[in-house]
Amino acid sequence: AAVALPQARLALQGEEEALAAVRLAAARAERNGAAFDASADPLQSFRAAFPASQERHRRITNLMLLASGLGLKPRRSDVRTVPETALGLTRVRVVLPLSGPYPALRRFIDQALREDPALSLDLLRLERSDPQAGELKAELQWSLWMQSPSADAAAAPRRAADIPRSSRTGNAR
Repeated sequence: AAVALPQARLALQGEEEALAAVRLAAARAERNGAAFDASADPLQSFRAAFPASQERHRRITNLMLLASGLGLKPRRSDVRTVPETALGLTRVRVVLPLSGPYPALRRFIDQALREDPALSLDLLRLERSDPQAGELKAELQWSLWMQSPSADAAAAPRRAADIPRSSRTGNAR
């Protein structure tokens, strides 16, 4: 009986983690305006809660505009796409060096994370040349998590060539 208790706890912990993942996926799907089906495969539902890869450019542009709008000066950014095959997602890494006042940097990070639920801040490096200086240099490494392009293709509507002629509108013969 003493051995069964730790095993039961581990099993319960695994169930609780799975339930937490389903709840997180449901919340993300709701924020992204997607439908969530709890009876579906939890991993598939989890992936569906992330934005489509076609959203990449718009979301990165929004991040840059937010920084500029808060008085920060972004310098040349580096954007790399990394497939996360085990998760069925794509990670878009955005390294964003910028400079500006510390309070604006804090507002930027807070607002960016609140506005885009698919965004995570992986690294924050701060440098101030003089302790009395009003501005600092910062390097932020963001991850923008998106559905992999193969998932986008599976969810995309069929091409007109794949739809039988009798089903097409405006093609009466």
